[in-house]
Amino acid sequence: MYTFEPTRSYSVPEAAKLLGISRAAVAKRIKAGTLSAERVGRNYAIKGVYLSAVLKLVAPPTGSSKERRYEMLQSIFGNKIPPEHLQEADERFSAYIRFIARMYDRLVSEGRGDELRARLDAARKGVDYDRSSAPSGDRA
Repeated sequence: MYTFEPTRSYSVPEAAKLLGISRAAVAKRIKAGTLSAERVGRNYAIKGVYLSAVLKLVAPPTGSSKERRYEMLQSIFGNKIPPEHLQEADERFSAYIRFIARMYDRLVSEGRGDELRARLDAARKGVDYDRSSAPSGDRA
């Protein structure tokens, strides 16, 4: 296990260990532009500050995955979901996450990473995505 230091750069295998994902997943995120990295010869160097932004989004795992998902659902919806409906809410939310993952993979495979970043930025700002101001090449 690596100790995280935001001032150094990390290789793809080191970043994968820190993020808890595969090396291929790290490489895919670099190629898609969702993880910044610098090319060093045939390899990539990922600055610690970029990893710290990603690591802040990852909560340390505690309890079973089902319990964590239930806690997440309760935190998102402010305990408005009755306990007897948590399983159905979890199934629907999981289906939604799978849909988002398929859309992400499709946009990246079609070379529409810029559009994906613009959509994510719009969502973070709480505004609707304006396709007319999309980066060139993203318009249909």
